[in-house]
Amino acid sequence: MQCIYDVKRILTQVTPRVRTSIHRVPLCQLAHSLTHAAISGMLPAMFLARVYVTLKPTVNDPPGLTIRGGLHSLGFTSVSSVRSGKYMEIRLDATTRADAEAQVAEMCRKLLANPVIEDFRFELEDAATR
Repeated sequence: MQCIYDVKRILTQVTPRVRTSIHRVPLCQLAHSLTHAAISGMLPAMFLARVYVTLKPTVNDPPGLTIRGGLHSLGFTSVSSVRSGKYMEIRLDATTRADAEAQVAEMCRKLLANPVIEDFRFELEDAATR
């Protein structure tokens, strides 16, 4: 039963052209074809992007100053500065790692970070290992 579930899950990820070409194929041949498709990059892989967005060093950070003040009032007087930012985890499907990196960089430039006042960086890993 697990095999059938996996085949159905994989079939939802293949392109319509590939899906129609494997319409009436015996299961063993289908499994071989899907394995070959996955190896050749026809099936998308799941990636996890960890995105960090921070204010540029020249931009004032009032939340960071407030956090520093709060830490000082709690007795953490050794804290000299705090810079606040945003952290996001994004799962995405892409055929290659380079494609995933390009997509995440474009997401950051277009929406997730304001290029005038913020910098961004991200880490990308294969989500299947997580």
